[in-house]
Amino acid sequence: MTSPARVWSNVATLSLCQGLAMSASALVVTVTALVGRQLAPDAGLATLPLGLQYLTMTLAAVPIARSMQRFGRRLGFSLGHGAGVAGGLAGCEAVLTADFALYCLASVLIGLYVGHSFHHRFAAAETADTVRSVDRDRALGLVLAGGVLAALAGPQLAAWSKDLFAPVTFAGSWLAVSGLAGLGLVVVQTLELPQAAVPGRRASWSQARRLLRRPAFALAMAAAAVAYAAMNLVMTVTPVAILDCHLPFAAAAFVIQWHVFAMHAPSFFTGDLIRRLGARLVMGAGVALMTGSAAINATGITLPHFLGALVLLGVGWNFLFVSATALLVRSYTQEEAAIAQGVNDTVLFATIAVSALGAGWLYDHFGWIVLNAAILVPLLVVAAGLTVMGRPSQAVPIRADD
Repeated sequence: MTSPARVWSNVATLSLCQGLAMSASALVVTVTALVGRQLAPDAGLATLPLGLQYLTMTLAAVPIARSMQRFGRRLGFSLGHGAGVAGGLAGCEAVLTADFALYCLASVLIGLYVGHSFHHRFAAAETADTVRSVDRDRALGLVLAGGVLAALAGPQLAAWSKDLFAPVTFAGSWLAVSGLAGLGLVVVQTLELPQAAVPGRRASWSQARRLLRRPAFALAMAAAAVAYAAMNLVMTVTPVAILDCHLPFAAAAFVIQWHVFAMHAPSFFTGDLIRRLGARLVMGAGVALMTGSAAINATGITLPHFLGALVLLGVGWNFLFVSATALLVRSYTQEEAAIAQGVNDTVLFATIAVSALGAGWLYDHFGWIVLNAAILVPLLVVAAGLTVMGRPSQAVPIRADD
């Protein structure tokens, strides 16, 4: 039987792996389009590698969930980290040899790596479920707190690795990605997670439709997608908006670093808030904070406005995403886990892709204020869902121990 000490050891390991994966992902997002512009045969293809990463994450979501159900979490995470190692090495070689096709392949492999990393939170919930005295919501939050590593170490790692192969720039960044994934591959071998569940029926559209008709599942999935889409839409364009306001690049880096920190630092106590107040109230607080962020951005374009809005946006994202995940894992049975997690992540990754690719267009055509106003509609939809549904924890009592 799993002991509480073993559970918290697993949670700490998953949190470290989450931090490593997010650091690698931040590095990739930072350099992909810049390198794509250098290597692409046509300037219009500069963002193709990033698009391929998001497409891979979306298409692989259900297969990843099914494979983890069938073969176990540790093997699944090992394959994900292995893809990250291979993707980092391929990206480094592609930059050194100016090979755009290889660079696109590297982005596909990184998509697999990042897609696997999103299951760290589900693994934390599952290992917490093995001991009744362990709080699942706290375990979920602590895993996502690993992202603090990306906020603290990411900028330094990016600066150090950029010119590692000078005069060729950014090849070292991809080697750093490989190193982060490799470290995660070693660390993940220490996991002692519950045995893989006996595979249920093959995932089908009928199963997915049943889940989507379940109010708690639909609300949790929509809330997580809205949290990421709204956050990503504003975060992606903020550095451009800061530079357009004639502020220095250092100001943009400063704002983004504190935004990433605000996204993950609250995770040390978000689980306790969910346990005490309930997922519905914490989700509502997240919606309110993200709405407040849009209001601050609409009232000024000074550095304090950008900083305050992005910190508020980060905390709001944390409250909404972590509590939505806590609700999600309560809304399906163990036999439904693979299809539930796969469908959820498919919608999540597709939403992230659309928000990332559409942010620049929305900003260029309609401006900063309209872009911030655009996040209000989906946030209001989530708020309406929370109001209509009542207490989600009582809406779908799936788990016997809840």
